[in-house]
Amino acid sequence: MLQITRLMTEYAVHPLGVDTRHPRFAWKLGSTARGARQTAYRILVATDAALLKAGHADMWDSGRVESAQQNHVAYAGMPLESDTDYCWTVEAWDEKGASSGPSDPAFFSTGLLEESEWQANWIGRGAPDEPRADTDHFPGEAGEKLKELDIDYRAPLFRREFVLNAPVKRARAYICGLGYHELRVNGNKVGDHLLSPAKTDYRRQVLYETLDLTDALTEGRNAVGIMLGNGWFNPLKEWWSWRMQWFGTPRLICQIHIELADGTTQRILTDETWRTSTGPILSTCIYSGETYDARLEQPGWDAAGFDDRAWNAAHLVAPPGGKLVSAMLPPARVTEIVKPIAVREPSPGVFVFDMGKNFSGWVRLSVQGNAGDEVTLRFAERTYIGGAIDVSNLSLARPADRYILKGGGVETFEPRFTWHGFRYVSVEGYPGKPPLDAIEGRFVHTDCPPVGKFSCDNEMVTRIHECTVTSQRANLQGLPIDCPQRDERLGWLGDAHISAEQAIHNLDMAALYTKFLRDARANQDEKGRISMIVPRPGVEEDLPWTAAYFLIAWYVYLYYGDTRVFEEHREAMERYLDFLATQATGNIQKPSLWGDHLAWHEKWQAASGKPRSISTLFWYVDVLLFSRMNALIGRAEDAERYRALAADIARAYNAECLHPEVPTYDDDTETALALPLFWKLAPPELEPALIDRLLTRLRQHGNHVTTGMIGTKYLVDALAAAGRDDVVWTLVNQKGFPGWHYLLRDDMTSMVEHWGRGDGSYNHPVLGSVDAWFYQGLAGIRVDQARPGYEHVTVRPYVPESLVTHVEAEVETIRGTIRSAWRREGGTVRFDITIPANTTATVVLPCAGRLSESGTLLFDGQPRGQVAGVTDAHAENGTVAMEVAAGSYTFVCGG
Repeated sequence: MLQITRLMTEYAVHPLGVDTRHPRFAWKLGSTARGARQTAYRILVATDAALLKAGHADMWDSGRVESAQQNHVAYAGMPLESDTDYCWTVEAWDEKGASSGPSDPAFFSTGLLEESEWQANWIGRGAPDEPRADTDHFPGEAGEKLKELDIDYRAPLFRREFVLNAPVKRARAYICGLGYHELRVNGNKVGDHLLSPAKTDYRRQVLYETLDLTDALTEGRNAVGIMLGNGWFNPLKEWWSWRMQWFGTPRLICQIHIELADGTTQRILTDETWRTSTGPILSTCIYSGETYDARLEQPGWDAAGFDDRAWNAAHLVAPPGGKLVSAMLPPARVTEIVKPIAVREPSPGVFVFDMGKNFSGWVRLSVQGNAGDEVTLRFAERTYIGGAIDVSNLSLARPADRYILKGGGVETFEPRFTWHGFRYVSVEGYPGKPPLDAIEGRFVHTDCPPVGKFSCDNEMVTRIHECTVTSQRANLQGLPIDCPQRDERLGWLGDAHISAEQAIHNLDMAALYTKFLRDARANQDEKGRISMIVPRPGVEEDLPWTAAYFLIAWYVYLYYGDTRVFEEHREAMERYLDFLATQATGNIQKPSLWGDHLAWHEKWQAASGKPRSISTLFWYVDVLLFSRMNALIGRAEDAERYRALAADIARAYNAECLHPEVPTYDDDTETALALPLFWKLAPPELEPALIDRLLTRLRQHGNHVTTGMIGTKYLVDALAAAGRDDVVWTLVNQKGFPGWHYLLRDDMTSMVEHWGRGDGSYNHPVLGSVDAWFYQGLAGIRVDQARPGYEHVTVRPYVPESLVTHVEAEVETIRGTIRSAWRREGGTVRFDITIPANTTATVVLPCAGRLSESGTLLFDGQPRGQVAGVTDAHAENGTVAMEVAAGSYTFVCGG
């Protein structure tokens, strides 16, 4: 019998603020029986859990649906209303017709489904007639005059008191504060969300949060307090550039809906009746840090009864321009407490703490001193030999948090509206000598739930994996970014798509990528162009980067089985392809600006812009994927039209870039060879010779990785697709420069930007793209493109002859946990494989001798005993391949 677990609505458990009238439901299935699968389901949706308990639904009863579908089942009932709670259950039937019984109810709450339902006003402290920034231009052009403005960078406070005449039954706050907001009710912060809302192009869309205030409000007098930070909306003038654009001074909109136990309702809306002042935060900046003067605190400002007569009335201000959209992505949170492992005093009064790992976020300071004492916290990824922090790789950023004491006991401080990437913290101005526990790290990032586990007994592989996951987490800040420390921290699309498969194996990226794709679409200009950085006003496109729009959409389909993403983005994608067609000459695109960025070409010099063919190749990828997308959503004519265009591009590419006499492609680099091999652009008759040429080029470089951020992923992918996992294994374990051994020397705890390290970022996930191969190659877990979303999976582990004796991997997929582990035991290899209910697998094990399963001989050159759940066992090029139903299996090869 099936057990139903983890009910999700739009990729989330019990979400608030669902902003679609047709949300999609999903659930996971458990069973100890082999071959367990779902044959039918029934969903009930109601406004009251009591109805569901009685087997009734006042919103939707799907009836029994004969289907194995367990993901992306779209709601099809009565129209959903805004600001309403709903609950739902699902019942499933297995292959024997046995019912699971109704699941425990799951819940979701709708947001404001129509823009007209926003009755609140945008308010701020700035002038109502504040000039609007021309964010398409950089300082020195139209933006220069704005620098004459006298801009207040203090964090404004807003408050409102009100009376509730009955106990609270239900309360929701819909809030957007720009750049960041913190909502407080009756003296307490609401929830654990940080750095909200996530960054967008504020001219096009702004995200609002939905927060539950039911337990925060009380009968009688209440107070709501809101603090705003500058974030990406109101950066300091010194940072106005292509990295940071000015949108205006902080502003907010908030609408609180309250239902009382006596049946009455009340709404609290931002307007001119709200009071405003400034507080202890003198400045907040993403790149420069936060300054907090505790002497300026106003105790009780967020509680009822506070005397706000010295405060001013809030101003009505202009909206930011973008449409208010619900923030349907995981919030940023503190996900880990990081304690320092050492402290040194490289110079008198300067204390440098080693946090033991490189991460994103900030530290919590504990200090006791006199009023007016100022403690400065500076952040860096590395130190000089003498122990002082080295900030030379941070470009122009000089991150520092400053705390001015109020005096009178132990004080604690941590910032609210900035974040840093760092391992080392230099503490200056501390009264006396700080103890090791004077600071404590807060690892802060978008809290995409972990889904992957990988371990083995090869130290270098383990370090690559751990450093990659740390960097991936650190670089999720409302969108996937390049680095968390220097004056960028931007949504570079190239970094995003190269890291995507690795990220998906380690973290649940579905909701974040859904938001990120919308950022890319919102950034599209009137010509159809997509920027290589999103969200960002102004467009600069480069094909190896902007291919992320198609590739990430494809990965969302491949790994999560989501086709709605194609429907949502088809028109914008087609506009971009129309633009690209105007840029080609003879189906060849102009050379890329960045190319295989930071590749190490001849004479070990880092270079970008090559190979020249890379732009045309990624144009081909865009068109090919767009053809497949159209086929999957039933647009056969469009699919064929773009398939034909892809074929034309392939012919032009080969005519221009293929050198059949060698044979090789373009500039004969590993990247120039790997890309067309992986994407099947090479003529089939030349594929073996081109693979040999790729291997030759690797040998000429001593089996060192010379590819850049784009090429490294596709080098690994092309070798694996050609059946040369052994070569990937050699590259991973190669010592010296360039390679992962060299990159991660000296106790590195995060992935580094480029092979030479130098003054690059020390927290950059792109070169960790190889981590996907640890799951796909070493553990052998590969999604099936013909049956995506892990409906069917291939498990084909690669077992190296040396340097590792055991590997274990788990991926919590959208259908359940897939596990693949192997261990050498004497003269045998044991394989433990788990396939979740309602999923099937093709298992291919490297075994030329006897193969048994749980003690039953299964194969020894020909099929032998019958094993439940296993069919069609046969020899295949030194392996045993078989079809496997859901369940857990233990195979032993040898003995």
